[in-house]
Amino acid sequence: MINKEEQEIIKGIILDLINKMGFEAELSLKETFSAENEQGNLVVEIRSPESKFLIGKKGSTLIALQHIVKLLAKNKLGKSVSFIVDVDGYRQQHEDYIRRVANEVAQEVVINGRAATLEPMNGYERRLVHLELEKNPEVKTESIGEGEERKVVISPAGN
Repeated sequence: MINKEEQEIIKGIILDLINKMGFEAELSLKETFSAENEQGNLVVEIRSPESKFLIGKKGSTLIALQHIVKLLAKNKLGKSVSFIVDVDGYRQQHEDYIRRVANEVAQEVVINGRAATLEPMNGYERRLVHLELEKNPEVKTESIGEGEERKVVISPAGN
């Protein structure tokens, strides 16, 4: 886990970056624990009146922001540290949405007996789908395609 001194350094990096972007923001830190991978995570929650600009289309700006912050933190701390940057709860809402869609499509696949292909997703989103549906013995999942066109196919387990 990231110690308090490292947490303050990460907060400083984020606030400095957001201020240089011309935005105002407040930060809060929370530590979470995932039973799936049995590890803790530090979540840096950004609250800002300009949150839509910090999130970007389909979360693209948020993903880029997290990448830049991680690079800056690695440079400043001299080591890689694992944490998540979120803006106004966007990531959690988006993850909940992806899980809900995956389960709804899985239900349709079971009822219709035909495979269904989800829209293209990034690696993190595809992993969420795979992890969510591995709990369902009636379906199986696989990723197909290349690059930004990579998608998840949900099929009946018997096929």
